Amino acid sequence: MVEPCLKEMDGEALRSQCYELKRIFDQRARELGLGDLSHFFWYHTVDLGRGLVTPGTYDLRDTLASYGFPESLDGKRVLDVGSATGFFAFELEKRGADVTSVELPSIADLDVFPGETVDDIMKKMEGAFAYHSVYTPEQMDFLFRRCSRQDFYHYFLDGPFLLCKAVLKSKVKRAYFTIYDLPNGFSRQAFDVVLLGDVLLHTINPVQALAAAAQVCTGTLVLAQNMSCERSDTPAMQYVGGTTRGAGISWWFPTYACLEQILLKLGFKEVHIAGKHTSLVRPAGHTYQSVVVHAQR
Repeated sequence: MVEPCLKEMDGEALRSQCYELKRIFDQRARELGLGDLSHFFWYHTVDLGRGLVTPGTYDLRDTLASYGFPESLDGKRVLDVGSATGFFAFELEKRGADVTSVELPSIADLDVFPGETVDDIMKKMEGAFAYHSVYTPEQMDFLFRRCSRQDFYHYFLDGPFLLCKAVLKSKVKRAYFTIYDLPNGFSRQAFDVVLLGDVLLHTINPVQALAAAAQVCTGTLVLAQNMSCERSDTPAMQYVGGTTRGAGISWWFPTYACLEQILLKLGFKEVHIAGKHTSLVRPAGHTYQSVVVHAQR
C-alpha cells in the first residue's frame, strides 16, 4: 500500500486525507488482531510493517539524514527525551543503539506557566488537538469529558508507544521523568547520545532543562527545533507563551547564537548546525523549519 503524498495538499483536502489514513490504520489494526486503536493519538508516523503505518501528526521518515546520526550506533547508549510515539527511539535501535525512551510521568507533569492547573493543561490539549489530530466530535467528548486523566495519558502517550514496541518486537526501554529530573533518574548512568527533539520550546526553564540533559550526556547532545540562525542575531530567547492563562504549550524560541553560548557554557567543546529540514503539521497543514544542532563533549 502506497501512502499518499500529503506535502502536496493543504486545507480540507489534507484533513480529509488524514481521516482516510487513520481509517485505514484502524481497520488494518483490527485485521491484525490488535483491537480498537481508534482513540490512540499518533504523534509520529511509524511504519510497523504488514501494511500498518501509524497516522502521525509528524512524518519524519524523510528527515532522518538532517539529524546527522551515524549509520552504525553499535554499542552506543542513547537517550530519547520526549520520545512520544517513539519514532526516533525505534530508528536508533535499528542502528544498533541501546535506547532508553523518556516521557512525562503524567499529564500533570507537562511544563506549564506558574499558577496554571491540570484543568488548564487539559484545555490546552483540547485546543491543540484541532491542529494535531482527526478525532471525531464523539472521540473528543470521550477523551476530554468522559475518560479519566490516567486513561487520557494512555491514549495520548503510553499506549501508542507500547503498541509500536510490541509490534516491532523492540527492546527499547521506557522511563518516566521530566527533563529536569534526568540527573536524578539516571544518576548512575550516562549516555553517548542524548536527543531533544522539539522538546526545549515546551520547557518553562530552558537553561535548567539543557543543564539537566547535559549532565547525563558524555558524547553528543542532539537538539532540533525552529530557531533563527542568522549570525548577526543578538543571543536571545524569545518568549512565545502569550498573555492569556491556559493558552499554548510552547514558551521559548532561542536564537542559534543563544543556544550555542549556553551549550558551550555547560561544558560542550564544540557546537554546530548538523542539518535543517521542513516539517509538516498534520492535519493543520502549516510547515516550519527545524534546525538540528549537535553539541559535542
